[in-house]
Amino acid sequence: MTETLLAEFAATWALVFAASVAVFLSLGLTLEAINRRHPERKIQQREASSDRISDMLASIRQLVVTCTCIALGITLQRAGWGVGPLEPTWWSVPLMAGLGIVLLDAWFYAVHRLLHTRPLYRFHKPHHLNVTPTVWSNDSGHAVDTAMTHSFYVLLPLLLPVPLLSIVLVRLFDQITAIIGHSGYEHFAGATMRWPWLGICTVYHDQHHSAFRYNYANFFSLWDRVFGTIHPDYDTEVTKWEGRFDATEAARRSPAK
Repeated sequence: MTETLLAEFAATWALVFAASVAVFLSLGLTLEAINRRHPERKIQQREASSDRISDMLASIRQLVVTCTCIALGITLQRAGWGVGPLEPTWWSVPLMAGLGIVLLDAWFYAVHRLLHTRPLYRFHKPHHLNVTPTVWSNDSGHAVDTAMTHSFYVLLPLLLPVPLLSIVLVRLFDQITAIIGHSGYEHFAGATMRWPWLGICTVYHDQHHSAFRYNYANFFSLWDRVFGTIHPDYDTEVTKWEGRFDATEAARRSPAK
């Protein structure tokens, strides 16, 4: 029984790791190409303090930890631990994925705040050494930091009846939005990314790296607004970026003189 579980865990881990690295590299390269075409959308004028290859390798090392958490949760659920998953249907998969995303955001906010306290900050400090984040620095950091944040993926399938496909969707959403959030270029500023909506764009996490004590959440601005940790200029900055986008679009559509 133990050998079967270990074999299943190893196979699950290998599959999750391969998929995670593929998403990391393909999305990172895509965003790099887009960013090169739009230098005017760079948020911070300072250059990244770490080099591209170092960030890539550091992030891939931490994906080992993340994928261990994901594979462990899936393997334990399949072994009968926890409440057991719902039958995957047209409603159960998106419902549980949505619930997982909301809960992950709350978990991330709480753990992130803890990692900024004096006793634990040493585990989070490596991630903040680069004040100007890049697409490759998303996962770079300390293994304890990653394990604390992504232990959510162990608990999720044990405590809630989450179908496997819902777990996959939560992880894809998590990884994709995190890479975009660390890209250093703003492409998604809009009315739904500021008050009274709760969406966030790249400026949000970029401000966390540059100002340090604001914007701890991952997907939504809810918890930062509730606990007063949202950057005081966040909504204003999003509005400014909207104005730049509108001006660029108007110039593109205007007939050449």
